Amino acid sequence: MMKKSTLLPMLTAALLLAACAGGLAGCRSASDQNEETDESVATTTAATVTRPETLTEPSTALGTEPATEAVTVTQPETDPETQPPPRLELAVDGSYSIVIPANADDLTRQAADMVASLFKEKAGLELEIAEGDEAVSHGIFLGTEAFDGERGFAVTVDGADLCLTASDSTTLYFAAEAVAGAWLDPAAGCVADGQVLLYDTTVSLLGGVTTRLDCSIRILTQNMRGTDDGNGNTVQARSERFMRMMAEYQPDLVGTQEYTFAWQTWLKKHYKKAGGSEETSAYGQVGCSRDGENTKGGEWNAILYRVDRFELLDSDTFWLSDTPDTPSVFGGLPDKRICTWAKLKDKKTGEIFVYANTHLDHTDDDIRYAQAEVLMAQLEGIAGDLPLYLTGDFNCDTFSSPYALVTETLRDTHPEAWTAVGGSYGTYHDYGQYGVEIDFIFHDRGGEPIRYEVVAKQYDGYVSDHYGVFAEFVQ
Repeated sequence: MMKKSTLLPMLTAALLLAACAGGLAGCRSASDQNEETDESVATTTAATVTRPETLTEPSTALGTEPATEAVTVTQPETDPETQPPPRLELAVDGSYSIVIPANADDLTRQAADMVASLFKEKAGLELEIAEGDEAVSHGIFLGTEAFDGERGFAVTVDGADLCLTASDSTTLYFAAEAVAGAWLDPAAGCVADGQVLLYDTTVSLLGGVTTRLDCSIRILTQNMRGTDDGNGNTVQARSERFMRMMAEYQPDLVGTQEYTFAWQTWLKKHYKKAGGSEETSAYGQVGCSRDGENTKGGEWNAILYRVDRFELLDSDTFWLSDTPDTPSVFGGLPDKRICTWAKLKDKKTGEIFVYANTHLDHTDDDIRYAQAEVLMAQLEGIAGDLPLYLTGDFNCDTFSSPYALVTETLRDTHPEAWTAVGGSYGTYHDYGQYGVEIDFIFHDRGGEPIRYEVVAKQYDGYVSDHYGVFAEFVQ
């Protein structure tokens, strides 16, 4: 497809150049060199690829400091008597082009624009962007390839070409940002006399740089459906499906609604079967019943959080009523409604943020609006200037007054996400009958949403009468 005649498979977790699903050819296989990543995502096709306007200019994204310590690329000192000096692999000059597949999506094209911008800014080189079968002398190839559900990237050299291959276009974008930034960093000493040099010792270093995606936060909200239902949809059966969904999406944070004592009992058994216990499982839990503390009955809006990732600083539950500090309702409503929140510290980045999870009334929009007023007033006092994520079953759609009230302060992740996976689905489906979008993930000063998905799939049956909603954020 490109200037070489054969296409060989690339690394298992790769990112910068060569080999896209459309057949980007020209780079040698490096699957035996790639390190596996410890996170897996579903192999799905993006329905749309967009980016928020705040990050449309390459200089904006390139100027963003990564959330973790950057890798400095330097050449090791060598002793001629004991080891050979580093071998020069490439000397990139104005004859090079940045090459992407002809069928590249918007995010891959923006990755190419970003790399071109950085080469011009840091090295004074104006590299053209070529597509598909366009003839090029030498290339920096950017492409994607499926890697058995693993997410990652690889940097390889094929003759006079540099290849950055990734598992998906989102990973490609962040790998291109990190690799180009590290390579062209003045501390690396690779820019000299109108050329950008690449040594063999640098290739592996660039392949191991930390990207902003490495510190992303994955959030899942799920109405669990608290009671047993017919047609094979008991809580016990659905708990098996829920654990399969958790294993596939690997969320860092989970907001639950209709989370009952029965659900807690079954999930504790699942964790113990996995070799842990409720105290040593991967997730900690905060929250209480809407009927009050020390009560096993009723529904919870429990928050699950990865104990290896976050430190719990504080948490509590309040009621969506005129007396939010005590179990109570508005007027004569039959069901109490609550919001559970947690103040967490990210062990990877040091960032402190608030995550809140709620469930509004199902009977009346005016009641939901009054509950939303209490919700937003309480969260303003709890979060202050900290980043805030809010999830839940709001029992209303995007045209409702409660939704409008919440989005006066917070942003809906769905329309803002760079990638919306799998199309648009309603979240309440009543076991496949129909769909209405009433479950949401909102945010304000947290990271940018890069991925959004209504988890409209079955695991040998439905997890609930609601689909889960998943989103991923980067700093």
